[in-house]
Amino acid sequence: MIDFGEFVENIKDFYSQGKKPVLISAILVVFFFAAAMIVSIQSFDDGKKTASVKELPPEPLNADQALLLPDGPSVPSTYTVSRGKKDNWSQEEAEQWFTIPDSAAVDMLEKSNDSIISDITGAAP
Repeated sequence: MIDFGEFVENIKDFYSQGKKPVLISAILVVFFFAAAMIVSIQSFDDGKKTASVKELPPEPLNADQALLLPDGPSVPSTYTVSRGKKDNWSQEEAEQWFTIPDSAAVDMLEKSNDSIISDITGAAP
């Protein structure tokens, strides 16, 4: 049989060691009661029942109805989605879009490319 006198003496010895065990025990008791109150409040059913997805009756899908597109910005008739690719430019297009670079621009591009190459290769032999 359990000796309650010895049990009480062990508890008295535990709490007589200082304030730290008493403080830890009090904090644990407060947290336990707070958790018990939260669980009891959450599990309390107030009579309001909400329908979940599983409780709703399934509606059959009617595929014979027309597709309803959402309202959105309209595309003007002059808008071209894509254009055909030409193999060659015409002379007018070449004069409009292509300019022949001068020698200063070519020299500047050459120096820029040489510096990029030297940065990449570094001190490699």
